[in-house]
This record gives sequence, C-alpha cells and structure tokens, in this order.
Amino acid sequence: MRVRVHSYRQQGNDWLPFLEDGRQIHLAAQPGGQEAFLALTEREGLYSSCRGTGKSLICGMTFAAHVGEGYGANWKGLLLRPTITGHVEMKSLLEQAFMAIWGNTVHYNINTSTFSWDSGEILKLGHFGELSDYSTWIGQSWPWIGWEELTQFPNDKFYKQMLATNRSPVSGIPLMVRSTCNPAEAVMSGSGADSIHHRSRRKDLSLAGASRAKAACRAEQCAVCWKRTKGCS
Repeated sequence: MRVRVHSYRQQGNDWLPFLEDGRQIHLAAQPGGQEAFLALTEREGLYSSCRGTGKSLICGMTFAAHVGEGYGANWKGLLLRPTITGHVEMKSLLEQAFMAIWGNTVHYNINTSTFSWDSGEILKLGHFGELSDYSTWIGQSWPWIGWEELTQFPNDKFYKQMLATNRSPVSGIPLMVRSTCNPAEAVMSGSGADSIHHRSRRKDLSLAGASRAKAACRAEQCAVCWKRTKGCS
C-alpha cells in the first residue's frame, strides 16, 4: 500500500518527510521520476537520470519496498555491476538506509556481499564482467534483479542472459528487473547504449525518467512507507 507524504519539516540542513498523523518516515520518493520508478508495474523498468539524483538508492529501494510483505526467504534480490568494486558506494548508501529503517534486524555479510533480514529476505551485490560469469548465476532464481549503470555493460547479452534467472519457484512472488543509467549514456552511440535504447523503444523496458515521469506516476506525492512502527502499512 502506498502512503502519502503529508508534509516536510526542516531539521538543520535536511527536509524530513512526515505522515499526516505526525510520524516521520525515513525515506520518501521525490515527485517525478523516483515515484514513477517505484510505481511501475511492468516486469522491466529503467530509471534514466542525471548523476546525484538518487537513482542508485531508489533502485535498491524497489527491492526493499517488498521486505516484510510475507515472502520471507523467497524474496531474493541480485544487484549487478561489471565489477564488485563498483559496489562500494552503493553498499554504503544501502547500509545507511537499511540500518535506519530496520535497525539490528538487517545484517551485511562482507564475505558474501549480502544483506539479509531476520525475516528471511536477502539482497546480494554481485558482478557480471564477462559473459563467462553467467556460469556463476545459471540455474539460480532471482525474483528481483537490479542493474547499476546498465549502459556500462558492452552489449545486451549480459542483460538477456540474466532474464532466465528472473523467476521464483513460488507463485505470487513479484518478478522485477530494475536498471539505472545516465541520460547522456542512454542516447549516445555504442553497442551497450544502442541495445538499451532499442529495447526501451520496443516497450520491453519501461522508462521512468523525466520524459515519462508524469505519465507513469500514480500520485502527486506518494511514498513507500519504510517504517518499522506498527500500524504503518
């Protein structure tokens, strides 16, 4: 269920979102592309936005929004980049956000690069640098797959191969593939960018950037309420 942000209050240099009943929530999607990305119902979605607009965090939150919905260990996510070292900033962003929301019920295993929740859900930070790396993931099931900076991959073979793992043995589990890239990279020439541009034009990949934000957005000011407080659903 989506929860509307009622107001923002300034505390120091930050503007914090609050619900109508006065409770503060830790994160709220910004009007436009962020809320459009969260609201997408299509299996595949791409968030194209400039640097510094929070697209990496909002991508991770499309997975986190389903934590605690009762799927338990069946809700698994895999976030991919060409190299594991490319996840350093993303890991820090997610860890800060997850700890603020779930406290000591979420854990990070540095050896496996995996976030896990006491309720069973897991989000793994993985890499896919060479096509041969597919052997690492073949045969596995990942209901949620994220691609950070999708156009940095040389072609769409990486993306298409992993679609075979976007599945779940349990019926009713959402199947989601969520990706990010920079707008300039999405329209520039080059095999990786061209393949993504072609896929989005064919409507296989739903865009949630500035050009389609108004059409895709389901509400003027909505947010997933990532809050541990009872009664906030």
